[in-house]
Amino acid sequence: MQARLWGVLAITGAALGLVFWRWPGIDLWVSAQVFDAEAGIFPLAATPWAVLLREGARGVMHGVAGGLLVVTLWALVRGDGALRRRSVYAATLTVLGAGLIVNGGFKEMVGRARPDEITAFGGSAPFTGAWDWTATACAANCSFPSGEAAGAAAAAIVLAVFVRPLPLRLVFLGYALFTAAWRVALGRHYLSDVLVSLWIVAALALLLAPLLHRVRQDAARA
Repeated sequence: MQARLWGVLAITGAALGLVFWRWPGIDLWVSAQVFDAEAGIFPLAATPWAVLLREGARGVMHGVAGGLLVVTLWALVRGDGALRRRSVYAATLTVLGAGLIVNGGFKEMVGRARPDEITAFGGSAPFTGAWDWTATACAANCSFPSGEAAGAAAAAIVLAVFVRPLPLRLVFLGYALFTAAWRVALGRHYLSDVLVSLWIVAALALLLAPLLHRVRQDAARA
């Protein structure tokens, strides 16, 4: 099963790299579908309920992170081996994936301006492709990749680690995909930004999977 997942991730990762390198205009086309050229704005970004949904999605993300901190501290002090490993897995995924790799790494190294900052959508910065590592249109907290998409993906996986029912896990997946799509709809990220973030977190989650295998081994011995 794990080998198949790695195969899927390898194929999707190669596709993301090739497609957005060869056809960077895909990002512009997708963003143009949610841009009102006559008004010169991304309409949802000026809609109170749309902004409220975005804040709600962020609230879930922060709530999961806060709850994970409490659970991890409890697990390290009083929890059994299985809970401890689940907590360490979830915390490592969150800190490395959404924290260090995406927000602390790529977003600070790749100076890609956001959609609502470029000339094509009423801003003053030039458009640069997802894989243009020489881009300097943005100085900090830039567009590539999406920090909130990564955070939502990490939160969804964290919840799935602790909550077993499949219907709820599908809800968590829907939350991550909604958050990613909403960032595009608001004009704050390109399609490639959110897809790369989702891929990074998924790949890291699989890389850390041996921690969860140990959880199942502990349960089998209990």
